[in-house]
Amino acid sequence: MPTAASKLRVFLFGCGIGESIVMEFGGRFGVIDSFRHNGLVPALALLQQMGATGLDFLGLTHPHEDHYSGMGEIFDYFATRDGVGEFW
Repeated sequence: MPTAASKLRVFLFGCGIGESIVMEFGGRFGVIDSFRHNGLVPALALLQQMGATGLDFLGLTHPHEDHYSGMGEIFDYFATRDGVGEFW
């Protein structure tokens, strides 16, 4: 459980080529939207770098490709580890 001393960190990706938000709070992770660009999923690369093994949530704001094209890869990666808690 995160403590009062934990800090929310928010990482934004895309800005014109797609959209993705990664959140981390006390070692817990969540993703809103995820795009793929030049064969890479920036949100997944960051989560791997941060050592995430599961997601508390995976959310999609709306069904445009620049918001969902990386979601499958993120789901597949975490489904074989600690899983994904909620889908929004």
